[in-house]
Amino acid sequence: MLGIVSGAFGALRRDALERVGGWDVGPGEDGDLTIRLRKIGYQIAFASNAQCYSNVPTRWKQLFNQRRRWDRTIITFECRKHIDLVYFWQPHFRWQEFLLLAERWFFNIVCLYGLWGYLAWLLWGMPEQAPYVLFSLYLCYIVCEIFGSLSVLYYTDRFWRDLATCAIFPLVPFYQVFLKTAALVAITEEIFFRQSTRDNFVPRHVREATWHW
Repeated sequence: MLGIVSGAFGALRRDALERVGGWDVGPGEDGDLTIRLRKIGYQIAFASNAQCYSNVPTRWKQLFNQRRRWDRTIITFECRKHIDLVYFWQPHFRWQEFLLLAERWFFNIVCLYGLWGYLAWLLWGMPEQAPYVLFSLYLCYIVCEIFGSLSVLYYTDRFWRDLATCAIFPLVPFYQVFLKTAALVAITEEIFFRQSTRDNFVPRHVREATWHW
């Protein structure tokens, strides 16, 4: 059950796009469009054997800002604009849409703040044991990454290319900390300051005329 059709790797039927009125304006419009399609009954298909390529940020600052822009949409779309998906008294209420939203809230908001709260408690409350606990968590994460890499290598049709990519798995936990930092900043600033309304993704006069959540 997919919650988003990636803007870089997705394809949409024109009649479906016209039924929902096209794209809305602003960052994360692919996720917003996917939710609107699901709300009127469409199912999202996944091409499991597709291989897609896209340009990606080449600097840490660019990556951080990109993730901030993307992670804000958890609040803008899934906590504000489409909050009606959890209104069980509405005729269009469906459990699968509710569970999709609940999953996003739990892992991307509750667990995010829980992670940083736990790390703060660990570093300030158990400073002597913290290095051992963090190293143990790192080893557990590495084991998960090994299983993930083996899965990739089992299914891939470009073994040597993906073997070289999977070789960075010891660094992935540190990369995840970087992404979780960007997510913490993005969600916090969107909750308290609605930073998305000042995003220069589109011209100012356009976003001021169209954003209402």
